Amino acid sequence: NYTLTDISYTAEAEVALIGNGNQDVTGNTAGGLIRTGANAILYIDNVGLTSNLAGNILDCAGQSVWLDNSTIESADSIGLDITNGCQAHVRSSTIADHGSDAISVDGNATTLELINSFVAGANDQICIDITDGSADILYRTIGANFGTSAGIRCNAGGDATVRNSIVVSRSADPEIACAGITISGTATEGTNGSGQNTGAVQDAWFANYDNG
Repeated sequence: NYTLTDISYTAEAEVALIGNGNQDVTGNTAGGLIRTGANAILYIDNVGLTSNLAGNILDCAGQSVWLDNSTIESADSIGLDITNGCQAHVRSSTIADHGSDAISVDGNATTLELINSFVAGANDQICIDITDGSADILYRTIGANFGTSAGIRCNAGGDATVRNSIVVSRSADPEIACAGITISGTATEGTNGSGQNTGAVQDAWFANYDNG
């Protein structure tokens, strides 16, 4: 396991962090635990980014980040913060248990691609919050929690496409609050004409609702 102050990749950096499933990276920094900027490209495969006691875990403001077979858990703030036109690709991974949004998308041309993964939010937090930018969600399970939580929320500048996924919330508020969303083949608690209406979520459907 590794404890970091922080790591920052900028300029023309192209870096890969590859583990075998036994590596956990933790830290205690007010900035992002791992940050990218400028034209940096970051690949993370089979690594656990498991704690930052003072800030975000992964900040992408560079060209792109690719997260495969990995976890982002227990940030004091945002789990994955995508800004400045970054293109984030998350596949076969879990992002859960954060003090703020699990994933935040904010910036012109900023994009998020999520495939075959699990995203869970804490009480009163948003699983995927799209302020400006877009998200393409496929074969995903998104589970929001109690209070003012939501699975997917978009502001006027955000849009999302959700296909063949599950979006639910323990909250009495809607699990999806996004005018610019296109949904198909997806199970939700509401009636959206896209697939199965699940009714109220049941914890027994999941092995570990809070942490994936």
